[in-house]
Amino acid sequence: MARRTRLAVIAALVVLAGATLWWLSSSAPPRSPEQRREAAQTLADEIGGAVTVTGASFVATQATADLGISGGVHLVGVRILDELHLDLTIEARHTVALGSPLRVCLVGPYSAPDDAGLSDPCWGEPELGSLVAAQITSDASGHPQMEADPPIRLAVTLRRGDTRCDYPPGDWTLEITASPMVDGTPADPIHLAPVGVAVPFDRASALSFLPVNETRYCGLASVIHRDQGEPPLASPR
Repeated sequence: MARRTRLAVIAALVVLAGATLWWLSSSAPPRSPEQRREAAQTLADEIGGAVTVTGASFVATQATADLGISGGVHLVGVRILDELHLDLTIEARHTVALGSPLRVCLVGPYSAPDDAGLSDPCWGEPELGSLVAAQITSDASGHPQMEADPPIRLAVTLRRGDTRCDYPPGDWTLEITASPMVDGTPADPIHLAPVGVAVPFDRASALSFLPVNETRYCGLASVIHRDQGEPPLASPR
């Protein structure tokens, strides 16, 4: 009888300990906004991207440039990217659940979408983020997630399209924005460290010409024209 009593007491203590642990964990205070931001940043830091340009083609157009007191403001010839072939890799060191798909954006030099009456600085169609989203799996709750293995690898061809920013060759940037899940809810979007993307060009290549009204030049045409020179044309305008 005494042995049965001891077993009952031990069982009761085990149940009590479990209940105490559950109460302590469930009654833990929610994270402060700063703690949420720190936790989200830690998760976002798990994700990184890389881009290799494998080919590019260009057309010529004109854009408004401010050439200072001596040159004034007028149209100058510039190159703009027409088609881009690239290899894209996005990977995570550990699996990260996301509140929404990654935003993935290619941005050209001296980006100023307002110059073209736009708000979105991204270049290229199809939209790069949509291509990446199609490769991302979902967790048991239906949230998209970046898995630690395998990484996302895409070989894609993008074109300038009819609605987004036009940019010249030069030093581009891959921008990735993530909204990690923290304590079951999406965190505010976090911009990952930008990835430099070099888009080279041949100064001597003669290019087809597009009228200004068919383009949406975003950026400092004065700097580009000074650094890259007037593009030669395949035929007179």
